[in-house]
Amino acid sequence: MITTRDRDEILISTVIKFIKRNATPNLQNMIGKTHSADIAHLFPHLRPEEKSVLFNILIKAKRMGEVMSELNSEDRNFSSRGSGTGCCSIQPARSTGD
Repeated sequence: MITTRDRDEILISTVIKFIKRNATPNLQNMIGKTHSADIAHLFPHLRPEEKSVLFNILIKAKRMGEVMSELNSEDRNFSSRGSGTGCCSIQPARSTGD
C-alpha cells in the first residue's frame, strides 16, 4: 500500500526528473491532473530554478491563482519577486522593426 508520504516523494521526484529532462509536455500533463495543494507542497523541495520552471508552467496553464492560495509565504514571495530568470515577470514587448 502506498502511503501519503510515498506518494509525495514520488510526485516530487517525478517533477524534478521532468524539469531536468526538459519534458515540459509531461510536466504540463502531470500538473493538469494534480490538486493545487499537492502542487504547492512541491515548492519547498525544489531549487529556485526548478521553482521558476514550475511557476511558468502554472502561469501558462492558468493554475497560478489556485496554487498561490496554497503556497507558504516564502514561496509566495519567491513568485512575486521572481528568481532573476524571468519567472513570473512581465517582459516588455519587443519592437519588430517594421
